[in-house]
Amino acid sequence: MDITSFPFDVQRCEFTVGSQFYDASDAELIPRYNADTGNWSAVSLESYVQNHEWALKNVTVVAECTMYSCCPSCFPTLKYILEMHRWSWVYVCGIIIPLITTTYVAILGGLLHPFSGERVSLAVTMMLTGAAIYLVAADTMPKIGTPTFISRLYLACLAHNFVALAESIIVVSLHNIVAADQVSEQKLVHTFYESTGGKELMDQVDLKVALHILGLREADLDSAVCMYV
Repeated sequence: MDITSFPFDVQRCEFTVGSQFYDASDAELIPRYNADTGNWSAVSLESYVQNHEWALKNVTVVAECTMYSCCPSCFPTLKYILEMHRWSWVYVCGIIIPLITTTYVAILGGLLHPFSGERVSLAVTMMLTGAAIYLVAADTMPKIGTPTFISRLYLACLAHNFVALAESIIVVSLHNIVAADQVSEQKLVHTFYESTGGKELMDQVDLKVALHILGLREADLDSAVCMYV
């Protein structure tokens, strides 16, 4: 059974029916001919009752004649091949969509202003929410040693959430740097203005807009700009 694509896996089950006592000279096994489909099939899906977890899509019957070393004649057999698709809607709604949603929310949290105070906490919350969803859903998933589609999706979402958390921490830290090295906002303005090449390249309005984009507090913009412009 291959379930690496769980919950979108397709399983093929095979079993063989034959006689151990009567060879081809005494018995002949042939599948029933279905006039509606024009195929040889021993199973009719018209009266089949759907399972809540699997959908039986197709049944194929192959007639074979097996030779054994003990007997001169072959023994007829019928090989049944059942193709079943797993109903995946419950896993899509309960696991896949919530994992993707939490990841997008964590990424969109980067649009929050660093001074809002919710940027880092939102990223942490989304990472823990994704982990909780996977842990709860793990009880309903098959216990195998190979990665499935859901496990790969969870690792990808976890990696994106971690990147969003790291980015939020870096941005908030840069916007909350304390003047430990005696670098004031006025000196920052002066350094920024000097890097433009002189006053002739930037007027007061443009400088104020640039400082606002950098995230300086509104109360310090006018005093900082007037000191060096």
